[in-house]
Amino acid sequence: MRKRALAPILVMFLTACAAPSGPTDYARTASADDRWGVSVSYPVYSSLAGCDNDPSVETAVQSADMPSSRLAFRLKAGASEADALRVADCVAMALSSGELTIMSPGV
Repeated sequence: MRKRALAPILVMFLTACAAPSGPTDYARTASADDRWGVSVSYPVYSSLAGCDNDPSVETAVQSADMPSSRLAFRLKAGASEADALRVADCVAMALSSGELTIMSPGV
């Protein structure tokens, strides 16, 4: 009887102690573009200098509204999912808030 009472508590404890989801657990969506991309809704960050200088980044743009509602990185042709994840990891480290999404090629 006592074992049955402790089992749910043990499961809850182990779930709470589990490692947090990894940095590669980003939202994903397919884009109409033929390239990988990384976008952030309502980004708040200190500096993205290391991110937009990544060799796989073709362009980095930010909306002109204040506060900014969108930040996007378009990767170069031939960039891979690993490149998108590297850029996303860099951006995630710089963000203090914002919702990051990886855009996969829609073609």
